[in-house]
Amino acid sequence: MSDRLLRLVDNREFKSLFIEELNWESTPRRAFITQGFQEHKLEAVAQYKGLTVWVCWDLPDESEQREINRRLERESTERLVIFAGPDSQ
Repeated sequence: MSDRLLRLVDNREFKSLFIEELNWESTPRRAFITQGFQEHKLEAVAQYKGLTVWVCWDLPDESEQREINRRLERESTERLVIFAGPDSQ
């Protein structure tokens, strides 16, 4: 089972991971955060007991990640933010 879950993570299939495999609730929300000249697309893929999982579909540097996390606080107090670049997350 863990191989299947890791494969979902590696394939950036976070909705399938949280909703289908872990039975979390769907929460279709999106956010766009502009940082400097770059816009970051974020998607809330799942929610469980008030904890929202957000996915940022690129991998900004650490200072940008901290700022994005601070801005997401307006959307959801309890959150997990996954930064997912093409080759890593």
